[in-house]
Amino acid sequence: MKTMASAITHDFNNILTTISYSIELAMGDIPENSLTYEDLDRVLKTSLEAGQYIREIMSFCKPAKSGVTTFDILPFAQEAVARIQKRIPEGTDFQCELPVESHTAKADPEQLNEIFDHVIDNCVQSLAPSRGRIELKISYDRMPGQETDSETCLKMSISDTGSGIPKDIMPFIFDPFFSTKAKDAHKGLGLSIVYSLVENHEGLIMVSSQAFTQTVIHIYLPVVNPHDE
Repeated sequence: MKTMASAITHDFNNILTTISYSIELAMGDIPENSLTYEDLDRVLKTSLEAGQYIREIMSFCKPAKSGVTTFDILPFAQEAVARIQKRIPEGTDFQCELPVESHTAKADPEQLNEIFDHVIDNCVQSLAPSRGRIELKISYDRMPGQETDSETCLKMSISDTGSGIPKDIMPFIFDPFFSTKAKDAHKGLGLSIVYSLVENHEGLIMVSSQAFTQTVIHIYLPVVNPHDE
């Protein structure tokens, strides 16, 4: 099913790209203060929004081994945090803790960045309109239930002091397009993508939440080789 969806969305994305490009060309040929320009601008914005949905579906359907490579975790995490900080709204307290040592990871760095971005975006949306605190901790650990003490997991713990997740909807938070947001708010595949990408890396995601107090997400990715320096 994912393979079919990936093929369809890839072709549809090419169609949307052509439509958006043609609209932009047409807008360049008419006065900006005309009604036609306003109509085309509205169509372009809708086309770009549709393109965002398509990219999310493509990411959700992305094959597990599409871009696996070997890299040092610490510099990667430092770059990820620097990028994430730009997504944090002014007035939000953002705290981050990184590991002291760097180990080698074998993973898809693009997919790991998507995990970071979608989880952080979810935290930001949980805090709005009031601002609170987001905490990110990256460390090395072992997979829950693993018998050995070897720290072969990259663990990401992300918490926010937002609205929390009610118990009755907790079983559905990873369902595609499930949302409790307002009707006119963006509803995408955020946590569904996170779940899919964690699954691609044979990892584990655990979520706990207290209504109106805190939500904590723990992500375990068995991609670390502490002996491969």
